[in-house]
Amino acid sequence: MTAPGGLAIVETHCDMLKVDTPALAFYPTDEVRNDPTNWFGPNPAALSGMLKSCGFTDVTLTALHPEWMRVTVHAR
Repeated sequence: MTAPGGLAIVETHCDMLKVDTPALAFYPTDEVRNDPTNWFGPNPAALSGMLKSCGFTDVTLTALHPEWMRVTVHAR
């Protein structure tokens, strides 16, 4: 939760990096680092869209690490 105008920093697993439209990969078991609680991997477009649908208007990709399948986004 952020105050109006506040900054949310989101660092998360990502997938489907070659897909330009919003997309999510589904992991039904423990495919992501043997963790059964990781069910979805959004691509950057999906993560941006989810944040914008929550009311953030300025969403910026600040780091993308395809070798680790991680992405960091700043949202205001």
